[in-house]
Amino acid sequence: MEALTEQIATARLRELEGLAQPGRPAVADAKRAYQSRRRALAWERLAGWASGRAEKAAAKAEI
Repeated sequence: MEALTEQIATARLRELEGLAQPGRPAVADAKRAYQSRRRALAWERLAGWASGRAEKAAAKAEI
């Protein structure tokens, strides 16, 4: 699901870059939203990785 969301966001950015013209604030806003979403996805992946590592460490400590 995450990969699909990323593909959709990337496709949307490519569409917007094709439409980009000077003086079009909507395109700039959409690009910022895209970049923000990419950052959020990266933080979600990092948080998932970190929680997985913490669970592994806790399980290892119990042994």
